[in-house]
Amino acid sequence: MKRAVLLCLCAVLVLGAVAVGLVATRRGFDENSLIRQSAADAHTLPTAAPVDEADPYREERIYWEIEKAQAARPAYTLLQGETICIDSTEVLTIAGKYQQEGKGEPYETALRYVLEREALYAAAVDAGYRVSAADTARHLAETRQSFAEASNRDVFCAYLETVGLSEEAYWAQQFPVIQKEDTTAAYVEAVKAEKGLDSFTSEEDAAWKESRWQTLRARIIGRQLRKDRVRVVSSQT
Repeated sequence: MKRAVLLCLCAVLVLGAVAVGLVATRRGFDENSLIRQSAADAHTLPTAAPVDEADPYREERIYWEIEKAQAARPAYTLLQGETICIDSTEVLTIAGKYQQEGKGEPYETALRYVLEREALYAAAVDAGYRVSAADTARHLAETRQSFAEASNRDVFCAYLETVGLSEEAYWAQQFPVIQKEDTTAAYVEAVKAEKGLDSFTSEEDAAWKESRWQTLRARIIGRQLRKDRVRVVSSQT
C-alpha cells in the first residue's frame, strides 16, 4: 500500500514538473525566433564608397560613409515593446559596419546587439538607475574634447558636412545616447559587484566569473524581453 502511494506521489510530481515545463516554454521568449522574423532586411545593408587603401584613416572614412548612406534612407520600426523600440536606421548602420569587418550574419548580429542593449537599459531603469544630466554633460564634454584633439578630426567634420549637421547639433544628439550608455554601465557594474563578479585573482578566476556574468546577463535580458513583450512591427519589402 505504501509503495502504491509512493508511486502515485512520484507520478504526480513528474506530471507536475512536465506541466510547469510546458507552461514555462509557452511563456518563454524566443529571442532567436524574433530575430529571424526580422531577417527580411538582411539584403538592404548599406555599402560604403571605396576609399584609398593608403588612407591612414580608411576605416573611419568607410564607417562615416556607411552612416551617411543609412542616414539618407527612411527609417521604420523593426521591433517594439512597452519600453523598447528599435528602428531600422541604427541596426542597418551597425550591420553595414559588421559586414565591412567580415562578420558572419551581420544583420542578425547587429539586431541582437541592439535588442540586448535596449533590454539591459530597460532593466537598469526598472532597477532605479539613471545617470544625472550633470554627469552626462561632463562625459559629453570629455568626449567632445577627445574628438577636437584627434588627428582624424577632418574625417569627422567631413561626415558632419555631408549629412548637413553642425557640431553642436551632433553633440546634442549624442547626449541621450551617452546618458543611456552610462546608465546601463552603472547598472551592470552594480550587479557584478553584488554578485562578486567585479574582481578576480587569476586568469582562471576571471574566465569563470566572466562565464557566470554572461549567464546572469542572458537571464536579465530574457526576463526583460518577456516582460516587455517585444514584437516585430514591420520589415522592409
